[in-house]
Amino acid sequence: MENTWVIGPLVINATIVGLVNFGKALGLKGRGLLVLALVLGLLFGMSYYVGFMIEPGLDLGYVHFFSAAVYGVSVGLSSIGLYEGAKTIGGISSSETPGDKIDRDNRGG
Repeated sequence: MENTWVIGPLVINATIVGLVNFGKALGLKGRGLLVLALVLGLLFGMSYYVGFMIEPGLDLGYVHFFSAAVYGVSVGLSSIGLYEGAKTIGGISSSETPGDKIDRDNRGG
């Protein structure tokens, strides 16, 4: 478990990006996707922080709660950046889905 502080956030970010794409497929758009990513980041990030970063038996006082919240927000915001960066690199406009881009590329347009 020595490397969980490195591997865990990467897995959490990938999971959040996947769930945001799922939300997009369900019809969420724009700010709804951003809020979804931030809420998921808070939930997953705080859970990860409390589960793996705090030694068992320690009191979960205000400092640990605040640290977990900051960690969760940073995970959510980094997931938003990862999602937007991948969208930009992939050349997908905000109005088209990855499937639309594949169809457009196959048509030669």
